[in-house]
Amino acid sequence: MFAVTGKIWSVDKVQYNDKTSLQLVIKKKRKEQEISLCFGIYRDAIKEQFSNKELCGGDYVEVKFSVKSKEYNGKYYTNLYVENIVLLRRGSRNNINMFDAMEEDYEL
Repeated sequence: MFAVTGKIWSVDKVQYNDKTSLQLVIKKKRKEQEISLCFGIYRDAIKEQFSNKELCGGDYVEVKFSVKSKEYNGKYYTNLYVENIVLLRRGSRNNINMFDAMEEDYEL
């Protein structure tokens, strides 16, 4: 398992094989450059942290994640999957793209 710290930039709903998951993007500074990392969230306990607004855009978090690759038509695709998220400190929540967890089409 790997870990990275950064600022929550966006959380979006993603439909995949008749299931709704979340896609989390965090931004992190690395050598004077800002980089983005995109993670898939499939665990219900983590989805609830966003639904209950325990975690919001702008918050600084530590993301523990696993890396998995899949082969499709002779090419490999690599994904990052969130195993755990820990709030490090609350941040500014201005201009952050966050889904509305109260929307009817969202299922935990």
